[in-house]
Amino acid sequence: INDDDVFRQEYEKYFMAICSYNSEHPQNCKAMITIGLPYIELKDYPLYEVYRHNAIISELSAKYGVPFIDMCSIQRDAAVPAKPDASGAAAAVATAAVTAADGKADANAADMKADAAAVVYTWKHKNLIRLVANLAMLICPPVKDMLSKSRGLKLTVDGVHYNSLSAELLGRALADTQGQEPRANEEI
Repeated sequence: INDDDVFRQEYEKYFMAICSYNSEHPQNCKAMITIGLPYIELKDYPLYEVYRHNAIISELSAKYGVPFIDMCSIQRDAAVPAKPDASGAAAAVATAAVTAADGKADANAADMKADAAAVVYTWKHKNLIRLVANLAMLICPPVKDMLSKSRGLKLTVDGVHYNSLSAELLGRALADTQGQEPRANEEI
C-alpha cells in the first residue's frame, strides 16, 4: 500500500480486531507487541516506504498502548554505525521523521540515497537456485550466515529474510520489551 492514509486505516483495523476493546476481552493488547517492517537489503528497494510505514505503525502502537519494536532502525544501526556529520556530531545514516504539520511520515532524502547506495543485492537467480539454497538452509541453519556473507549482505540471507544477526537483534529487542535478559547464543 503506497498511500499512507490507506495504510493507516488498514493497519488500524488489525489493531482493533486483535485488541478487541470491549468488556469481554479488555486484556488482549497487553499480550501484544508490534514489530515494524524490517530493513530490506535489495537494490533499488524504496526503503523510504518502510520508514513511512514504520512511523505509522509506531503511532498506532502508542495509540493502543502496545510496545513497538522498530526492527528496521535496529537492523540499520547494527549494520551501519553512526557517522559524523559536518559539525562532527554523530548522525544516523537513515532516519524516519514525522512532520509536525500534517502528522504524516516523511523520510530524509539524503539519508535515503546513502541507504540505496549501500544495498546491492538482487534476486537475479532462477527459482531452482533459490530452492536449493532454501533447502540447504533448512537442513543446515549455519548456511544462512554463509550465504549472507557470500552475497555481501549484513542483515539478511536474501535481502529480506533474517540471518542470525537480525534474529539475535530481534530476540534482544523482544527480551528488552519484556524486561528479561536475552539468552546467550553460542553460535553468534
